[in-house]
Amino acid sequence: MKDPGATLIAEALQFNSTLTKIDLGGNGITDDGAISLAQALSSNVTLTDLRLFGSSIGVKGASAFAQLLLTNTTLSVLWLSSGQRIGDNGAIIISDSLHSNSTLKHLNLGCIYYFILI
Repeated sequence: MKDPGATLIAEALQFNSTLTKIDLGGNGITDDGAISLAQALSSNVTLTDLRLFGSSIGVKGASAFAQLLLTNTTLSVLWLSSGQRIGDNGAIIISDSLHSNSTLKHLNLGCIYYFILI
């Protein structure tokens, strides 16, 4: 699927009125696909559970989801785990957005790669 597929799904999610859960894990989604999905969810009022584990989402994608979490009132489960390259900066950006979000109940950032520069 990769980013082109994620973008097509994002376009459909803008008009979705029934789907509440979507699992796109392991589909090679990077920052571009994550940004498309996060932007689409800003106008979606039905999706409560989004799982993107095993993707290659970095800080730009994390920033897009952080921006979404500032205003989204329906998403209660968000998985960005297992292999993302979000790192410390992305995790901090997402955590800062949680102060303004009262609906997210489950956030999974497990198995994030951290790079140590020596």
